[in-house]
Amino acid sequence: MSYVLHIWEKPSDQPWPTTVEEAAKRVEGLKRINPGQNPKFVALAKRLTERYPCITSRQAEEMPESELAWSDGPLDGKTANAVYGLGVRVASLGEVRPFVVDQARLLGLNVFDPQAGEVFLANGKVLRVPFSSSVPAPEKDYDDVPTGRDLERTVFERLVPFLNKHGYKARKTDRSFKQAFPGGWHSIRVFALDSWPLYSEFMIAVHSRFDAVTDLSVSIDDPDTSPENARGRTTTALGMQKWLGASELLHGGGSTSLQYKITSHAQIGMAMEHLFPNIEARLLPLLERYKTLEGLDALVNPVPVTDSPFFTMYEVADKHIITAYLARNPRLESLCEMFMAKSRDQRKRISLLKYVEYVRGHPLK
Repeated sequence: MSYVLHIWEKPSDQPWPTTVEEAAKRVEGLKRINPGQNPKFVALAKRLTERYPCITSRQAEEMPESELAWSDGPLDGKTANAVYGLGVRVASLGEVRPFVVDQARLLGLNVFDPQAGEVFLANGKVLRVPFSSSVPAPEKDYDDVPTGRDLERTVFERLVPFLNKHGYKARKTDRSFKQAFPGGWHSIRVFALDSWPLYSEFMIAVHSRFDAVTDLSVSIDDPDTSPENARGRTTTALGMQKWLGASELLHGGGSTSLQYKITSHAQIGMAMEHLFPNIEARLLPLLERYKTLEGLDALVNPVPVTDSPFFTMYEVADKHIITAYLARNPRLESLCEMFMAKSRDQRKRISLLKYVEYVRGHPLK
């Protein structure tokens, strides 16, 4: 099942939209013009596929379908249209959509999510359809089924006191919780998928930044990027399925999924009772270990490295190699050799080779 996000750049002679309806009309108008290739679309596609490979790439052919992020390809940003459409697999939304929004904004691009009725503007503002006008009058058989927006808001509000006591500050604008630590930060986001009136689903995803690792990675592979863009780059993404197995989730219909499936308001409480102790016992300790270079190295470079919750594919090795380098991991050279041997995408090998050559040419004492 595909979920489409629309990416566009605000024309310099037009004001920022102030409502979702206004933004939707703006996007529809831009779809009718073909100004030529926007280089920002290509740059965005490069950033996205560096973390989540295009489904037409060689490495995607070797990945299980459940780990693929995109529903369409090739994802290269090439279009003469003023609007670029991204097809995202529903199972990956919780992890992938926040990453798309963050990377688009860093490039001065806006994201319109028509399914959720949300617009993420490059100026930092988020537009949402007012709840009262976005929910149709329910039929009597579906009175107890929450909409996706209602579910997302409810889950976020219930997480506020729980995550606040663990040092995570709530941000209503994007339904996220952020915690800064010396040398980095974690961001936990809530996202819901609306299949009302049958059911809705929610998931959470974590994006993190370890400054020393990402700063060095950017300086090696993209030295001309602006300081603002460099600061916004994340080090890792962590989907719920990486720390909470699908078989453990509660499902309204007994199906297997990578998110909580909710068919009644009563199930929200049940889901939270299941989620809270797992966040406390599994996710938060993992994120706590992440706060030191040695802890991060243990997380991204276990034996075998594919056991890391942050492993995606052999071609995306910067977090593994640079972390091992800075942590003075004695396995650094063997990691470099392994990633080079198993990487098959020639374009991505160019970046991979930069990291390997750097750490080999700049040994730490």
